[in-house]
Amino acid sequence: MDIKQKGQQTPWFESLPAVLIFSLGRYFFNGTKGETEKLNMRFHFPRTIFMDRYMASNYDVVSNLREERNRLRNELADIRAELKG
Repeated sequence: MDIKQKGQQTPWFESLPAVLIFSLGRYFFNGTKGETEKLNMRFHFPRTIFMDRYMASNYDVVSNLREERNRLRNELADIRAELKG
């Protein structure tokens, strides 16, 4: 099975900043057209951010939980595929 996954970069904080500013990359490369296009869809942001998930001191715990979440998602997808077909 060939599995592809989008890359994701996660910041890890030693301490929390007083103000957190996000810079959104609102452009993507369209390989079919061979050019950059602007994303016009609305950006939704949660009202509450659980910053403990991004603390360097919690890296091991968070990484293990994310791996477990991904394993369970894959298992669920396999079960759904098996039931479907």
